[in-house]
Amino acid sequence: MKERKKILVVGECHIDLYYKTKFFNQLIERISDKIFSLYEINKIKSKNFLKERVLETILDSHKKNEGISFLNRGGNGNNSAELMVKLGLPIKLLTIIGKDASWILDELGNMGIDIENVYQIDKPTPISTIIEDSSITKILVAPNLKREMNFDKIELNERVLTGNKIIFFTPIAKKYKKPIQLSKNKNIISIFTLELQQVKSIEELREILNYKMDIMFSNLRDLAEILGKSLINVEDEIGIENLIDVVDEIMKKFSHIRIYTHGRKGSFIRSEHDIKIRIPIMPVKVLDQTGAGDTYSAGFISKLYNLIEDLNHLKSLYQPENRKELFEVLENCGKFGTYTAAFKISKGESPTEKELDEFLKS
Repeated sequence: MKERKKILVVGECHIDLYYKTKFFNQLIERISDKIFSLYEINKIKSKNFLKERVLETILDSHKKNEGISFLNRGGNGNNSAELMVKLGLPIKLLTIIGKDASWILDELGNMGIDIENVYQIDKPTPISTIIEDSSITKILVAPNLKREMNFDKIELNERVLTGNKIIFFTPIAKKYKKPIQLSKNKNIISIFTLELQQVKSIEELREILNYKMDIMFSNLRDLAEILGKSLINVEDEIGIENLIDVVDEIMKKFSHIRIYTHGRKGSFIRSEHDIKIRIPIMPVKVLDQTGAGDTYSAGFISKLYNLIEDLNHLKSLYQPENRKELFEVLENCGKFGTYTAAFKISKGESPTEKELDEFLKS
């Protein structure tokens, strides 16, 4: 049987240190009690006075707080690779980890992810600290360490693209300029996500990406901030569509197909020949929204992988006479991404192929 071409995922793989605690809610109670007691006796004199009382309350709380702690693999590259391999896709990961994280290689390999291009360098693997309370989650990241996880001293050549049908940058970032340039004008479908955390302005994106990729995913709120646009009072569907038309005039220079996600408003797809598609959300009871965007992208790409043979096939759909087929492909991909994300936020975990099939039947 002929081996299927892979999806090459380019993105971060680091360590997530989880703390599950009641600290935040306990602190909320203490601060609320303090403020209310001052309010009752009319002693709130100024903002500075209030800040001092809040600080006193925080300092008066326990210095050591018990909780449950554990380590997981994390990072967009890791997460997307795991999401898609669970959906039955052949995945290869291109990333950098530190010498202290060999256990990550074992876990990735055991899932069936190709780790040939997971490089280890003599640096500590970045750790993101995730603090979870019952109603609050805060993530402390380490951008100084993440910047060290780059390909500056890694010899990459075109062989890294061999045997791959799609290359997916999640998210696109300056430190991935080497593989970005390697994939330029190659026979491979190129996809990227755009996130404010990695790209702060359109000028910065132009420095990173100097050619037109095939597909882009972006959260509309992130993109609005990157482009200096306001989302204030943009709530109705007409207002959102109008804003997307404005930003799309800029973003169509960077990719042939653009997908804009906007939470409860669903996703909006734009492409060649004035294709405009809105995919509404799938109504489900939300358990945990974390990772909804990554899961949507994984679902979209998995459907694209099964519907599109190769780059030449996709390029043929950009022709005016194939507009109807392109519309149908993108609509199917958008719906599948939505279903995959709905499973994730309602179940608290990403689905396998079988689990998603059963979910949709129910």
